[in-house]
Amino acid sequence: MCIRDRSNNELNTRFTIHTGIDYRITPKITLSPKLLFMNQSNARDINLGGMIAYQFAEDFVLLGGIWTRLQDANIAMIGTRLFKNYEIKFSYDATKSSMKNLQGVKNTANTGRVASWEISLIVVGNIFKSVPRNYTVPCGIF
Repeated sequence: MCIRDRSNNELNTRFTIHTGIDYRITPKITLSPKLLFMNQSNARDINLGGMIAYQFAEDFVLLGGIWTRLQDANIAMIGTRLFKNYEIKFSYDATKSSMKNLQGVKNTANTGRVASWEISLIVVGNIFKSVPRNYTVPCGIF
């Protein structure tokens, strides 16, 4: 028989701010600095970094990026954008906090560090109708 205590089964609200900008350096290269801030109870997570995109063809973009999760890990990412609406990314987190010395955890590649990896499939789209790239602001004639 399993008796569960349901009296204290609530999490505090998590506040999240995720912001960034895409800055087109050339017609083929885009730089995207990013910031992610999350706070819940006494837990706080801040990620700073960015991504660079190189457009080989209209339907093929190579992506690469680096981030730091302050006081915890460095993150490297590589991926691709296909058909304008899909991204496939591989990321690797190298822990730099005290968690890297956890006992009983298998270290990655015998580096002495605890690390993790992730594969992501992302569908990219616009929620709001965007302004066309070649939009001209009409001016009155004086």
